[in-house]
Amino acid sequence: MEIVQTLQASPASLRALLDSDDMRDIAEGATSRAHLLAYFRLMRSDGHPLADDTPEPTRQPQSRPGHVELMQAWKPAHDALINHLMACQLCHAPRNRYCPEGQQLRENYHAAYDRSKLLPSPLTLPNPTN
Repeated sequence: MEIVQTLQASPASLRALLDSDDMRDIAEGATSRAHLLAYFRLMRSDGHPLADDTPEPTRQPQSRPGHVELMQAWKPAHDALINHLMACQLCHAPRNRYCPEGQQLRENYHAAYDRSKLLPSPLTLPNPTN
């Protein structure tokens, strides 16, 4: 991690530049930090990127605070419906064909999902770009 911080690099990028022999030498202490630092600097000068240049992922709506609480409102009904559909030979969801028990479970799931939308919305954090 010291090398990662020194080079401002991605651990995955550095690991990708090492083979199994290198990893064994590191584990056995046969390779020094100074040697690794020099090796990675040489790789950087040869054009190998050491930092992950992919942008930081943006938060998806489902990762907002409170999503778990909303999901807990309908997830048990959803799981019950899915478990039934996987075992029932009479139910065929793509054709909207259900046995009486499957139809009841489907209605329960849709009702629970609709009720979850009526729950108070989770707190939203202020947008720092505004």
